[in-house]
Amino acid sequence: MVSDIKNPKINLTEKSISFQGEGSGAKGWNLYKFSLDFCNEINKDECVYKLSPTFVDVKLMKIGKGYWHRLIPQNVKKSHVFKLDFVRWQSESDAEEENLRREKEAAIAQLKKEVNEEDSMQKFYLTLCNDAQFILFFIILMACTVGRLMHGPDLFAETYEAIGSLVLITVALSYLEVIHPLLDLVKSPWQYCDVVSQYG
Repeated sequence: MVSDIKNPKINLTEKSISFQGEGSGAKGWNLYKFSLDFCNEINKDECVYKLSPTFVDVKLMKIGKGYWHRLIPQNVKKSHVFKLDFVRWQSESDAEEENLRREKEAAIAQLKKEVNEEDSMQKFYLTLCNDAQFILFFIILMACTVGRLMHGPDLFAETYEAIGSLVLITVALSYLEVIHPLLDLVKSPWQYCDVVSQYG
């Protein structure tokens, strides 16, 4: 074991790793180095390493999802400086479960992204509807107020002739408030009651 590692240099390729660094080991303070060939290819761009006072922790990322039955080629003699870490070791079934877990997490993340995009569109649509209703109601209110001031009690016929179409559009938009809960665009009062009953 080498401790107090200084100036570590790690070189990764798709099929190998090499390391050298100064530290205190079996030969005292010296320059230690080793190289290792892999039986399969790794994704060197996704590999990371962490330096501690007594070791260098390297996380190698495989290419593909297959299980590695060996780390080094079969014709290469196993070095005595390597040992199995049972805390991190995974069997083939463990690796399959890990792949399934990652696929599930990726699917959930994709679903959340799609839901968020859908929610954004729904919020934009609901905001547009509410703004349109507010503007139309305001125009109707102002028209009725001006009509009352200009025509007195006879405002109804004159005013409706001018803004009757706006009134119909505003009433039609108000009916959407009933349709939105049916389309699950907004929470209805009875849906809130269901949530309260579940957690209350």
